[in-house]
Amino acid sequence: MEEPHSLKAYRLQNDERSEDAMDGAASMDASCHGSRQHWTAADYALESKAADEDDWISFDPKEPGNDINDFLANNRPSALCRSNKIGWIYVESPKDWRSGHEPDIDGLEEDWERLKSSGRSINFYTIMQLSKSHQMTLGKWLMHIPTGFQADYAWEKIAKATARGDLGCAAKVSPYDSSQTNYQHVICVYNEDCTNEEQIKDLEDKIRKNAGIKCHLNYKPEVYTYIGVYRRNEWNLRPTIYESVYTLHKGSEVKVLYD
Repeated sequence: MEEPHSLKAYRLQNDERSEDAMDGAASMDASCHGSRQHWTAADYALESKAADEDDWISFDPKEPGNDINDFLANNRPSALCRSNKIGWIYVESPKDWRSGHEPDIDGLEEDWERLKSSGRSINFYTIMQLSKSHQMTLGKWLMHIPTGFQADYAWEKIAKATARGDLGCAAKVSPYDSSQTNYQHVICVYNEDCTNEEQIKDLEDKIRKNAGIKCHLNYKPEVYTYIGVYRRNEWNLRPTIYESVYTLHKGSEVKVLYD
């Protein structure tokens, strides 16, 4: 197992979860998740944090001797299991994207709690203000791919393009989860600035052209993940702010989802 990488450190910096939250994540693992039909945003947040706490199998193209083909052959998403405490499979870009991306997690959490208790409106714009104020500007295009050949093939395309520097700053894929029927792997492709629409659309275009991905895509700011904006959240916010739909006769179209 390789050493934890920069994105994991980014996600987990100053992440001092309470014992109750840790116990909740553990009990969720133990129950094998079950049906998600009645899950709340808090349930999704616990699942996400549990994956982030577990092992990440990572590839850094800047490390001498690293070979992306060997890495992919030995770490197919459909062959690695979440039950073995593998959180994510991760590939870095060769570009130095971390400069200027040292988020102020403590300040973000303090201002988020202050905003929630202030009575002010909680919406896309107020959260983006928090994002910029605390350098929490990463974002990601998300896709869901059925396990097996489809997921392995899509991940191979995305991982290779990322390692070449032809996509975003990083990418990751979830391992196989045998507790879920008809499992679909989650693939995330990151960009540096969730407030930059041009950059977001440029990454979508690269995912389509450089990796050949045709499935439905959704874009989520990383700050949403930190503060718990998932499906069925208490603020009635959409958990993603853009979507991309591909059709054979029109190609892809990016739509804005926030109000």
